[in-house]
Amino acid sequence: KCDIEASAPNVTLSLDIPTNGPPLQDIMVHHCVTSVDPAMLLSSSAEPLDDSMYSGPYNFPFIPPSDSFNLCYYTSQV
Repeated sequence: KCDIEASAPNVTLSLDIPTNGPPLQDIMVHHCVTSVDPAMLLSSSAEPLDDSMYSGPYNFPFIPPSDSFNLCYYTSQV
């Protein structure tokens, strides 16, 4: 939940993963996210892990709703 005093502020969350870490997969974002790199959403755990997978940066620009919300869901190979 975001408690921000401005009305309809634009906020960007940047998600960093270690340089040797596996890319995120199966990313689903909340409808409040205003834009996202389409390549980021195409990385799927159903595909083999290879160099063509999206490896960042992971930026989520959004206008936070007034109630609690989950910004995104994802999986990752370990």
